[in-house]
Amino acid sequence: MMDTLELDLTNSHRIVPRKSDAGAYNNAYFLLALLSCFLFPFASIFFIILYIRSEKHSSVGLAILVGLCSGAIAYGVNTTLMADIDRYTNSLPIFRETSFWDLLSIKGVYSSVGSHGYNLFAWIVSRFNDDHLLRSAVTATFYSVLAFIVDDYAVLQGWSFRRTCAALLISVAIPPFFNVLSYAKSTPAFSLLLLALYLDFGKRTGPVVLILLYAFAASTHSSVLPVIALRVVLLFVKNEIAIYGISLALLPLSNMLSAALPASFRTIPVLSLFMSALDKFSVYSEFSDWGWAAASQHSVLLMGYRYYFEAIAVFCILLVFRRYDVSKSGLLVFSGIWSALCIAVSVFFAADVFFRYAMPCSTLFVLASLSHKDDAVNLFIDIALAIIAVIGFVVQWAYLASVADMSCFILHGLFGV
Repeated sequence: MMDTLELDLTNSHRIVPRKSDAGAYNNAYFLLALLSCFLFPFASIFFIILYIRSEKHSSVGLAILVGLCSGAIAYGVNTTLMADIDRYTNSLPIFRETSFWDLLSIKGVYSSVGSHGYNLFAWIVSRFNDDHLLRSAVTATFYSVLAFIVDDYAVLQGWSFRRTCAALLISVAIPPFFNVLSYAKSTPAFSLLLLALYLDFGKRTGPVVLILLYAFAASTHSSVLPVIALRVVLLFVKNEIAIYGISLALLPLSNMLSAALPASFRTIPVLSLFMSALDKFSVYSEFSDWGWAAASQHSVLLMGYRYYFEAIAVFCILLVFRRYDVSKSGLLVFSGIWSALCIAVSVFFAADVFFRYAMPCSTLFVLASLSHKDDAVNLFIDIALAIIAVIGFVVQWAYLASVADMSCFILHGLFGV
């Protein structure tokens, strides 16, 4: 047996396969995880962890597995009230009856006017003739991007297996699973935005790919435009105090611009997208008496989530200002800027719109937290992250139980479709 194994001298507590066997183990774990995603979704989590532990796993492969696992689990969510995901799901038959060439002019579907990126996404899902797949597709976009970014960043930083797993678990624990699932438009939009920002700051990807990603994210949901605007501002404004001031003032400024700019701008193809976003921000600031917004506005649990995310945003800003080594990373610096925007959204918007901004930003918060280099506060940060993760997991289950059939959800998670 020992002739097929060797000791990892940098991690003496582990025995790992020789490089000649690593590929076989890697492929086996990948296939087992892939199969489990469809047959036993909860069990696939175990095989995904083994895949991460294997020496030759890829970040793209992990993204595929986590996306399929989360999508399979989301398929088992049957709501007990009318949520956004149900309204989007009920609109899929219209997409199914619409030809590809008529997508640009589609009408009569829930919240899809001008959202050409989402319309294409929904049209593709509708082709499978299983409308329940929409929640799976939406969920898979978010968690696959999350897994890719965390794992790829961990590889670049030389993180250990334990630190990588901790980063993934905390990143999954913070955003509420049901909100990720239910926001059929904003979840894919912000997932694309998060990926674009990571490739922009972390990978120095070419401008053509970045522009396409930013543009498709904006065409999926215009609420990503403030974050994109801050990225553009960062190209020209280097003073941190000024950047944070702009982040906090961006939403009141958008309300003033919406009222001041002439109506003729709304008919110009490119400007119409920005004008639509400005108009929406103005509406959202007083949006509290219809649909899911009304239900969430008076929810004690969601208000608690609001304070939870606000605390995380403040924590992230403090981490960035302490400059452990994050000053060397534009991605982590931007996490503080985005966190400031989350605080502004929480203050100025009456509805639960802040979830759209806070959920993807929480991934950057985790990266910033685990990138700290100051030994004096290491223990404090680790304890804080543990508390945040535990609270996140516990409240997620309570939240899901209040809006979905849990017996159906658990049975599906155990035994699949």
